[in-house]
Formats: sequence, structure tokens, C-alpha cells
Amino acid sequence: MEIKIRSQQKQPLLSRTDYTFEISGTKKTPKTDEVLSLVTKKCKAKDEVVSIKGIYQRYGASKVEVNAFVYSSKDELLRVEPPKKKKEEKADAKPAEEKATKPEAKPKEETPKEEKAEEKTQ
Repeated sequence: MEIKIRSQQKQPLLSRTDYTFEISGTKKTPKTDEVLSLVTKKCKAKDEVVSIKGIYQRYGASKVEVNAFVYSSKDELLRVEPPKKKKEEKADAKPAEEKATKPEAKPKEETPKEEKAEEKTQ
């Protein structure tokens, strides 16, 4: 895979640089981890200060467009972008919420069908 910088824009208020890359020579859309390693090599930055915003590929095309932000430090990245929840944290939170929101279901009192029929006739 070959990577080229299509555009670069500095954002001094957010302490980051916005990049648009073009990756050629791929048959399928690359994984985020693969793109992250290519971007860090091209920008000469650490993994912890790079944020991949999108990986776009048209059907059947061998070119991929990638939008990424490279921050000046890890603190700036955490200040601007909230940390992502991991799948494990989400899975742990769901059962606790379900238990808290669902009260125990009480069995309904069943009335005999004969009594219901008598009520309707009266």
C-alpha cells in the first residue's frame, strides 16, 4: 500500500493538523489499525496523538481516502475529543442498567373465564 498526503490544514486553536490521505493499491478497505500505522509513519507521530476520522472507499476502486487528525500532544487530544468507551465497558454497563430499570414482574391474578362471561352478560 502506498500513502500520499492530499491536503494538510493546521488548526492552531485545537492544537492539531487535519490531513486527508490517499492510499492506493488496496483491494479491500483496510482496517483502522493498518491505516493508523501508515499515517503515523507518514506524519512521524506517535499512535497516541493520531485520531482517524474516516476511511472511505468506493465500490470496486483500489484507492482509499482517509481523514485523520494529528494533535500536538496526548493531553490536547483528550481535551478536544472525549475518550471512546471500550466494548467491555459497554457490555458491563448494560446488565446493570437492565436490572435497575426492570422491576420484578408479578404474576397476574387469573380470574376464571366463567366469572368474566357472567360479568359480560349482566
